[in-house]
Amino acid sequence: SNFRMGVISVKVNGKPIINWLIFGVISDAVKDSDDSLWLSDMECTIQEKEFYRIAEVLRDVSEEMIRYKRVAMDAQAETRRSKFSEIETKAALQRTETLAEIVQLLESDDSAEVVMQKVLKSVGEYLGISTANVLRPQKSMEAMDVLAVWCGEGIPKTMDSNVNQNVPFFVRT
Repeated sequence: SNFRMGVISVKVNGKPIINWLIFGVISDAVKDSDDSLWLSDMECTIQEKEFYRIAEVLRDVSEEMIRYKRVAMDAQAETRRSKFSEIETKAALQRTETLAEIVQLLESDDSAEVVMQKVLKSVGEYLGISTANVLRPQKSMEAMDVLAVWCGEGIPKTMDSNVNQNVPFFVRT
């Protein structure tokens, strides 16, 4: 027969991604005497060597397309990893700076009240919380002393620094 059919399948991880089905009528095929599948009077024919070359080109182009897509996906993944690493590095730097600031405050000659206030501010801003308090329960556990209070910008104080305040329900054990 002078009829050729080719199937090109490019797979990734065993799964076909691109499939080509090509047909051709071969102009330089040798006809057998009993060849009942011979196609004649065809306007478009191709030499057998060219048919196989085209099949190889389709395979090569398809593999290159897959390779290009994989490189692009790997680059995107690397960009995401790099961004994540950058975020992690910034967070670690901020954490280290906050801890260094707290250590410096603890070593300062300021009063304990001033140090507690500054530590609460550093911790509150680092954690992104609106309010931070240092509470000391009294022995009876019915009252507490509010030793320091910090509120973020624009947040009203809910407690004042003083002694003998009732212990709120959420502080009780």
